[in-house]
Amino acid sequence: HHFIGEENEHMWFFAQFCLRYGGKLYPAQPTLKADSVEHLSPIARELIVFARILIFEEIVDHYNAYMATDQTLPHIAREINRVHHQDESRHVAFGRMVFTNLLGQLVKRDPDEAPVVAEYLENYLQYSIGTLYNPAAYRDAGIPDALALRRKALAHPVRVEAHDQVLKRTRKFLSKSGVGRETIKR
Repeated sequence: HHFIGEENEHMWFFAQFCLRYGGKLYPAQPTLKADSVEHLSPIARELIVFARILIFEEIVDHYNAYMATDQTLPHIAREINRVHHQDESRHVAFGRMVFTNLLGQLVKRDPDEAPVVAEYLENYLQYSIGTLYNPAAYRDAGIPDALALRRKALAHPVRVEAHDQVLKRTRKFLSKSGVGRETIKR
């Protein structure tokens, strides 16, 4: 409950920041179909819920840690990111413990589901990176073909390398846990 309360507070503060300084909130991008995991066991679905939260936390923490040391940012912005990085570090540690526990239960019950979960999580990692490129924001910036720019940016080799850096720690954890990209059945 404390974890959920903290996340709600973070969302509220961030929304207030966006409204105050940006004048609007951009709606969330469509999510992966919820029914895409309905065929999985309840424990696999619960694992995926926590994994999605963990992935979000790890991506946010990557940027918080980076911005906390970015000397081009004002001191107050670096300090906010430093403090948020401390919060996120606790959330990541908690999320990894829950994830590891649930994955252990899953593997004990039905080890054949692990590669299916691994594939879902790899797709979710890619989806999560894609949400960082919002065509509505591009349109508001006056860019005429926002979707084309989004596709081009997502595929650009420099951005792909940057995405790999953002996801490096998460992918390493998933691989070490036994549900990394290498466990996906092709």
